[in-house]
Amino acid sequence: MRFSTDIIFADKTSLNIPTNYRRDVLSLFKEALKRMSPELYDQLWGDKKANSSKPFTFCISLPNAQSIKEKDKNYLKISSGGSNLSVRLTISSSDPIILINFYNALLNISGYKLFGSDIELKHFRLLQEIPFNEKVSTFKTMSPMVVRNMDVRNNKEKEGLKYLTSDDIGFENNLYHSVRGMCKDFLDSGYDLKMEDFKFSKIDCRIEKIYHYKEVIPATSGTFKIEAPEEILKLIFDAGIGARRSQGFGIMDVVK
Repeated sequence: MRFSTDIIFADKTSLNIPTNYRRDVLSLFKEALKRMSPELYDQLWGDKKANSSKPFTFCISLPNAQSIKEKDKNYLKISSGGSNLSVRLTISSSDPIILINFYNALLNISGYKLFGSDIELKHFRLLQEIPFNEKVSTFKTMSPMVVRNMDVRNNKEKEGLKYLTSDDIGFENNLYHSVRGMCKDFLDSGYDLKMEDFKFSKIDCRIEKIYHYKEVIPATSGTFKIEAPEEILKLIFDAGIGARRSQGFGIMDVVK
């Protein structure tokens, strides 16, 4: 389940935004929930929940984004071509209650600055549900997919890549374990996904390096095919795929 809205920047036709812009968008969500639904905010980001897996993901579109360097800092310059500048925000969740709370909180937020500019959110759209009736689907990333190397994460003394891309050995195995964890966390039955029931196949993937929370993260973008039970395909479409989903990674669209 997902919705989109337009973030309109007051009296702006262009704007420089930080390359780690996702954390600023996440701060907008947090502030909106603090104001309207503090109970849900505590549920998602309370002291014991800060690093827990969360059943939502998001992305924003960046029209005509250009990488620029100014005073030893890197930015992305976005522009509108003359009219008021706006970006499209899409939020997706496997939990309808969480999504409805996000919808209402963002619908009613006011007096908030994003990237240093006054904003207004308009044109809220509840997007059409997509059925998954087969055990295979082709996806295209709307935001890059991040996959942790769990061997390194679970063994602090072990050397190796912290994150894996689709070009790395062990990528599919670690992606499987990530999705298996999501199944146990978010499906009512505590679904135990078997390795033989999950397959990732590259179609047209590229590797990106993204500056995020003071580290450079290698990630995978593009199109790929996933074979899995229908309820798993639905889960990763709604909640995203991979790591750091609630920080703006791993949201996908279906290639028809």
